[in-house]
Amino acid sequence: MFILLFLLLRYVYKLYFLIFIYLYYSYRKNNINKQLINIPNK
Repeated sequence: MFILLFLLLRYVYKLYFLIFIYLYYSYRKNNINKQLINIPNK
């Protein structure tokens, strides 16, 4: 039972880690796009 819980925890941890990386990169990409859009306006 404890081993099962441990495996589940590891799986959830990996899942959250992947989601965090995805959100971080999409956020950075959006910031870069905003900066590129703002440059011609100035």
